[in-house]
Amino acid sequence: MVAEFPIKTNWDDTKEVPIFIPPEWQGIFQWEPNNPFTATLRIVSSTEKGARLQDVDTEIFYPISSNTLVNTIMHCPVIDGCITGTWIIEKRGQSYGVRMYGT
Repeated sequence: MVAEFPIKTNWDDTKEVPIFIPPEWQGIFQWEPNNPFTATLRIVSSTEKGARLQDVDTEIFYPISSNTLVNTIMHCPVIDGCITGTWIIEKRGQSYGVRMYGT
């Protein structure tokens, strides 16, 4: 698809990341605020680039970068492969993932 100008964009809460919404998606998806959430997440798989965490209550999967995972493990207790805390969605490079809120 070739983008036509002007491109309609939304911005994240920091006003730093432009997000392109294709015209055919406008009105279908709604941009939501990035609110912190409390959850117990279990480490279910990992690679050299990151890992997948699964919410033990809702079974929703969340990606996390390797650097963020290492930082989280160093500063938070891990009990039976689970980390309980307040999380927020973050953008690192071209990817999205979770991190502990306030770190």
